[in-house]
This record gives sequence, structure tokens and C-alpha cells, in this order.
Amino acid sequence: MKNAKLIRLISTILLAALLAGCGAMPGATPTPAPQPVVIVSDDTISASAKVVASKWANLSFMMGGPEFVLYYDVGDTVKDGDKLAELAPDALPQSIILAEADLLSARRTLDDLLASSATRYQAEQNVVMAKKALEEAQKDVDRTQYRRGSDGVIDQTEAEIDLAEKQLSLAKDSYRMVQNRPDGDSLKAQAQLALTNAQLRLDSLNAKMNYLTGKPSELDVAEANAAFALAQANLADAEREYERLKNGPDPDAVAADEARIKSIEVIINQKYLLVPFGGTIVDKFVRSGESISPGAPVVLLADLSTLVVETTDLSEVDVARIKEGNSVKVTFDALPDTVVNGKVSKIALKNAAGSGVYYTVTIVLDETPPALRWGMSAFVEIKLSE
Repeated sequence: MKNAKLIRLISTILLAALLAGCGAMPGATPTPAPQPVVIVSDDTISASAKVVASKWANLSFMMGGPEFVLYYDVGDTVKDGDKLAELAPDALPQSIILAEADLLSARRTLDDLLASSATRYQAEQNVVMAKKALEEAQKDVDRTQYRRGSDGVIDQTEAEIDLAEKQLSLAKDSYRMVQNRPDGDSLKAQAQLALTNAQLRLDSLNAKMNYLTGKPSELDVAEANAAFALAQANLADAEREYERLKNGPDPDAVAADEARIKSIEVIINQKYLLVPFGGTIVDKFVRSGESISPGAPVVLLADLSTLVVETTDLSEVDVARIKEGNSVKVTFDALPDTVVNGKVSKIALKNAAGSGVYYTVTIVLDETPPALRWGMSAFVEIKLSE
């Protein structure tokens, strides 16, 4: 029995070899190569992927120059706000030089404002003057309730009227003594002038007495009330200004000077290339001492502490089945013995550029292997059942 089985096995092998040899003969129909069997799971989607930095940027100067200095090299770690590079001090554009001069002037102005007390004292004096003006306006309003003249002024005017009446009487007597003289006589002319002046004087005093003993008109009352209201408003403004300045300089003036300083510093800081976030210098595109143009990349900065994985060939059919939060198992070509778990953190809203309709899905890893590098190839298996 065993010999029979052995014979059948040998016969099968020989037959297969013969058929294969015949397939290679000229004019023979080639036998199709066997295709690998692809096992598709209903709850798992597989895709190729790559490792990328979750946060990276090409850094460039906003302003160009004939020479610049680079303070860091590839592999160096930098912190947010570090001075990565700057335009050479002896080759700065004129706009930067003028801005540095303006900055010194602006800082001096702010220092003088913070140290000066003149505005506060002036505000205090304005309050005192406004109070005095209000008191006078109040007196004017009070006077509208009584005769225009005070008792003292009226008594004095009455005495002046009595005196004027006596002077007028004497002038009349003097004129009667010369009234029969011919016209053009000097004595008659002098007596007539004295009589006229005496009469005018008495009429003026009587008019003054009538004014002093009468009450103000409606127009006078309205004018006094308006002046009082204005004095109240001026006092309120003065007190409000003093309250604003009594504890130091004008806050609005300080804010304006500080804003001016910041705007100048923005111009000056264009000579620096500052680090926008902490990370590692991954690549540099120019060398220290070379000229640089505005917007030309200087270095590539990346945060390598949080590497992520992005799919590269995920089809439109598969991406429609994936949701954020799905669990993922990730393997790496360069690390064959390493398997890392993760989760889907982001699904692209638009297909990736290039041939084919592929969508990028980003996977956040639960842990980052020490040997993992930006750009390494990966393979992901996304679990759909969760």
C-alpha cells in the first residue's frame, strides 16, 4: 500500500514537471501564475502609511538681507521664542535702522510720561477753577429772584441822582441869567452846554435806577440757568479727569505710547528669525553668511516628540467606513518586531493630491518607539467594530 502511494506521488510530480516544460515550449499557451489569496475581514481595513511629524514648519525671514547669521544646526533642539537666526548687524535695511532710532525716542517719551506729575496737578487745578465758576454761576441764578441792584448800589445811585438834580438846578439858574444874550455869545454857549450835560447825567442815573430796582427779564433768567448748567458739566468733567489721573499718568496716553513701542518692535523683530514652537531642527536649506530673500526657507522645524502615522493608499470605499476613535494596530517596515496600538484622530475631508482617489487618515500612537523616525514606512490595520 505504501509503495502504491509513493508511486502515485512520484507520477504526479513528474506529470506536473512535464506540463510545466511543455508550457515553456514555443507556441504553447502560458499557464497563469497562481494569484495570492487576499483575506478581507469585514471589521478590519488595512492600508499602507508613513510616519510624519504632527507639528512642523519651514521657517523664513519676513525681510531679506545681503547676509544673515544662523545660530543652530540640524539636530539642535530649540524652545519657543528662541532666536534662531538674524540679519547681520552691519547689513541691516534702512527701515530697521530707522525703527531702532524711533524705538529709543518712543521709550524716552513713555518714561517721561510715567515720571511726570504735571498733568495730575493741572487736573487738580482745573477742579478748583471749575468749583469757583460754579459758585459764581449759582450767585447769578440767585440774583434773578431779586432786584438787579443790591441795596448798597441802589443807595449810592440815589445819592448820585440827588446830586445830579442839584447840579441840573444850578445849571438852569446859570442859563436863565444869560439866556437873553445874543446867539454866539460865549457865556450863553457855556451855560447851555452845562445845562445839557447836567440833564444827560440825570437821565442816565434815572435809567440806571430803573434797571437796578427792576427784576431780570426772562432772557436774563434763561441765560443764568444755562450758565449754571454749563458750570456743573465742566466741574463734572474736571472731577472725572482728576479721578483718572490722581493715581498716576493718563492711562490712555500710556496705552498709546506702549502701542507705538510694540508696533516699532514688530518692525525691528523682522531682522530676527524666531522659533514659533519648541522642536528640533530637522533640515536647513541655506548656510550662515549667505544672502537671504524674504520668504525663502531657512530651516525645517518639527516637534518630533509626537510623531503620528498617515495612510497613503486608503481608498474612497474604505474611508467611508472609518470613524474617528477607531482602534488601530500599526507596524513598521524598519522595526519588524514592533507593534504599536493607536487611534484614528482625523479623517481628511478631501482626497490627497496625486494619481488615484486616496484619503489621508491620521493615527495617533499610544506610544512612540525610540527608534521611530519621520518618513518611515508603516502598515495599519483599522478596527471598525468599535
